[in-house]
Amino acid sequence: MRAGVGASVPQRPPHKASAKTQIQRCMILAAIMHRSFRSHAHSITGPCLRCVRERVWVQVREDGTLVIQEVLQTDEGEYVCEASNPAGTRKSPPAILDVIVAPFWVKAPRDVVGVAGKEVEISCRVGGDPPPSITWRKVGGRIPLGRMRVVRDRGLRVSPLRPDDAGVYLCKAANRAAAITANATLTVLTSPRVAEVPGDQEVEEGAPLTLSCAVQGFPAPLVYWTREGSQTVLPAARAPLEGGLAGLASANEEEDAHLEAVRMAYHVPRAAHHHSGRYICGGVNSAGGVMTRVAVRVRPAHLLPPPIISVPPANQTLPEGGHAALTCRVWGSPPPTVTWRHRGRLVTATARRKLLQDNTLTIEDLAFGDGGEYACVAASPRGVTEARALLQVASPTAPGVVFLRAPDPDTAPGPPPTPTVRASNGTAAVVTWEPPARGGASPVTGYTLESYSSSEAVWRVAAALTPLTAFTLAPLDPAEAYGVTVRAHNAHGVSEPSGIAEVGGGRGGWAQERAQAKGEGLAGLQESRVTLQDAVLTGPTSAKILWQVSRGFCSFFYFYFFLFFFFLGGGSQSASSWHCHIVLFLTTMITKKFVMLFAAMIIQA
Repeated sequence: MRAGVGASVPQRPPHKASAKTQIQRCMILAAIMHRSFRSHAHSITGPCLRCVRERVWVQVREDGTLVIQEVLQTDEGEYVCEASNPAGTRKSPPAILDVIVAPFWVKAPRDVVGVAGKEVEISCRVGGDPPPSITWRKVGGRIPLGRMRVVRDRGLRVSPLRPDDAGVYLCKAANRAAAITANATLTVLTSPRVAEVPGDQEVEEGAPLTLSCAVQGFPAPLVYWTREGSQTVLPAARAPLEGGLAGLASANEEEDAHLEAVRMAYHVPRAAHHHSGRYICGGVNSAGGVMTRVAVRVRPAHLLPPPIISVPPANQTLPEGGHAALTCRVWGSPPPTVTWRHRGRLVTATARRKLLQDNTLTIEDLAFGDGGEYACVAASPRGVTEARALLQVASPTAPGVVFLRAPDPDTAPGPPPTPTVRASNGTAAVVTWEPPARGGASPVTGYTLESYSSSEAVWRVAAALTPLTAFTLAPLDPAEAYGVTVRAHNAHGVSEPSGIAEVGGGRGGWAQERAQAKGEGLAGLQESRVTLQDAVLTGPTSAKILWQVSRGFCSFFYFYFFLFFFFLGGGSQSASSWHCHIVLFLTTMITKKFVMLFAAMIIQA
């Protein structure tokens, strides 16, 4: 007959024992955690008592009961009570002692810090017999099941981390003996990211300049402004976040709930020429750093463009007694004032005529006297710009009259991107542009190029309804600065103007001042940058030319293409034919032995 005794062990890690305690010829009592197994015999000999009492935690009572206190795993096994006297010896059936070890921490959970997008592991290594089961949960939230797994040593691994993974995680270990619980706080650091930038700025000389930048991350990033190439941090003030994180363009309510945002603003009360340049907004925290760049252009007052009428009024034919709306949207720096003239006379507000806040002129209950030419006049210190439209009023019953209202603005093309000045030598410049992103209700049929000069603050049409996307602006005065804008046309109307591209710097111009500030100066076509070493004809239409750059870096082929285009008078040539023109021009020059002209036309980049 076999008997078993079950015992649970207090939460104390076991230590090694050399061998199981052997107890012979004595009566045994195993008393563990208020549970006992008793076996009685008629007598206990002295040597048996001495053997049992060598162990600190083992005790034999006067009645022969064996007590094992603070049971260890090494106490597991079979116990046999052997009783002997002069009459003989007798053994009890074996008693099996099964020691159950309550869970204990081998490596308890500890607070951890991770970086968003990376991997993190929270430890939870336990011991016990039988092996404890492990349960993980998050306080006040859900475990990210799709990105979480329990690793071999029962720790919790999360990858990739997200800001909303931050929180308190509980690890519970349990077996038949007991259960233990410990928690760890997971802190998720988020590298800074730019949430708001002002974009490139262009301000008038003497006007205030403010650069504001918002950076978010965790912990709250340190945000700063500096100029590109400088090691000095600019004095910037912390600006409030209207609406908090939700007010930022990049805000994501779920992912950004744990982030902190900081907005810093660099302010200059009166912008001067030397404030032009590139500025850097940066943010750093313990998880990383980020930078973004913006360009600032401070235009001298005499280089500001004249007012621009972005949406001019349109010709209309309307019925008597109807309603008319003449649109005139303007732009300028400083903001222009807008007036309307009808047949040369100033238009004032009346019961039928109203001037809206967006400068639209409305006329109710149209009469025949309302017909005629209307002019929208935009004026500022930089000049005057005017746009005209014809309003015809006809009887609703007049035969053969086709009434025509102003077209829907969405049917016209969108504005083209800002033109690019590909090459300029002071007296001519090649201006190119891309088609608008939105073509409107019909295909784009052409473009109108308008320009102004710093000395003559008037917009003039340089090219009207050209089907090309390139134009050579000439002749130019090297002492002047010019501005260029482009509009696109289709069958339904004309687009708003593109951004303004600056051509040349002129005396005191922005481009010249920027170059001088960097110590570069301006390189003209007349200044040599190379030395022609040799020119050898290799065929009837080809040549081998050797040269040496004297100083600086020369963008050789880039400028050749467009300079050849100038000599062809190429305002009417398409970009796809430039290569053919270049070959023809090279052939003409080489056969006439005008090879020396090559070196003179190289421009420093």
